[in-house]
Amino acid sequence: MLWTNQKAVFVVLLFSALLGLALPSSTALTNIMVPLCGLLGLYWARGQVVDFFRTNPFALLPLLLWLALAFGAVFSPAPEAWAYFAKYKKLLFIPLLALFFLKGPEKTIQFAIGGFLLGNLGILLLSTLVWSTGQQVWFGTALRAASAISKNAIAQTFLMAFAGIVWLAIAIRYRQWAAYLLAVACFAGVYLMSPQRTGHLAGGLLLLSFGWMYLQNRWRYWFLAVMSLAVLAIALSNNPVQQRMQLGVNEVVACQTALNTPQQDQACLTSMGIRSIFYLTALKQIAEYPLLGKGTGAIKTQIGPLEMSNPHNEYLLQGMQLGLLGVALYLALLASALKMALGLPRVWAAVAVGVTASYGACSLFNSLLMDVSEGNTFTVFFALLLAASALIKSKKELRHD
Repeated sequence: MLWTNQKAVFVVLLFSALLGLALPSSTALTNIMVPLCGLLGLYWARGQVVDFFRTNPFALLPLLLWLALAFGAVFSPAPEAWAYFAKYKKLLFIPLLALFFLKGPEKTIQFAIGGFLLGNLGILLLSTLVWSTGQQVWFGTALRAASAISKNAIAQTFLMAFAGIVWLAIAIRYRQWAAYLLAVACFAGVYLMSPQRTGHLAGGLLLLSFGWMYLQNRWRYWFLAVMSLAVLAIALSNNPVQQRMQLGVNEVVACQTALNTPQQDQACLTSMGIRSIFYLTALKQIAEYPLLGKGTGAIKTQIGPLEMSNPHNEYLLQGMQLGLLGVALYLALLASALKMALGLPRVWAAVAVGVTASYGACSLFNSLLMDVSEGNTFTVFFALLLAASALIKSKKELRHD
């Protein structure tokens, strides 16, 4: 499309920025901007949708998973089947958002990333204010804990790690010292202000992937040595990250020791203990229904007095609902994201590979696709990869003509 109306350009770029801003800061705004931008993309690309899927086959993968969940809901014995299916409606908007970024004005992608960074910056400032002063009432408003200013603590820390690596890429790409400082501030927020192990793991993987992908030759090995020493120092010293990791190990050991004893319920009612029970239950259900699963939403598990409906593992969640088919489709999503990431310019490839690796690893401990903030962020991330890959492909074709 040729964008000549400056007012229209301004409105679309504003929508793109609001889409990025909403991801870390507002679920309500996200629920407005994702379908709005997706429908705009569909409207602009009317008549070209089939060609888009033909030239970008990875765009079909989220739709295949969405359709599998729809069939799973039809045959599911769970009364909440359609409610769980509704949690995955975000998959339907992935190709539509890709069309929004492709058909929108120039810099639509940059404005979405800028909005995401701006939203995280506001959260970082408020988190720092609460964390450094210990005071939660500011400007007449009672703020939540520093690690959960706008979202739950897992989502906030996870997305803050993403913002940190993007700031680092901007700093290297454009040699901006202010961006270096913002990257350091984001990672400080992840490791100093939050007890969430998901964010700690994501931050480490992002830095590791970025260093390995961006650096060349022997610098890679020096970087790997420095990262190894940093991990060793954290593991051997008394610090919040080490304490959280040790607590997780202790919770798993305590729960496993108490299995099938009268102490099981009490010993397993912890963060990692509950996960341990749910993982064992999920594996048994997948073994019972290995190929197509038990159906969408059929994931309820009783743990002591609690009825759990989230296994905190996206692979097992898909396995319980859709069997090995669901696991394969989710792995295909991650593999296709990795392939598209590797085709980006070097500094952005380093970022995208790290984000994909973070989703892959952290999905072992959280249901990142089903969860609202993390799932919507994956939706926009995958759409950005699709759009960037299509743009790179079209530029190569133009050079060959």
